[in-house]
Amino acid sequence: MSDNKLNVSIIIPHWNNVDILSDCLESISTIKLSIFEIIIVDNASIDNSVDWIKSNYPKVN
Repeated sequence: MSDNKLNVSIIIPHWNNVDILSDCLESISTIKLSIFEIIIVDNASIDNSVDWIKSNYPKVN
């Protein structure tokens, strides 16, 4: 098996709650997997969550 193969995809539905999202992403950052991706599906948040995600977690899709 290739060392660069994706192990896990984490998909997070989100709408207008940066505090909970922040806690969630902090928790995920402790995962001991070598290769994983995080995908946040935002439902048109109006609380600047998308900007917060982009500035604090630029690798998150």
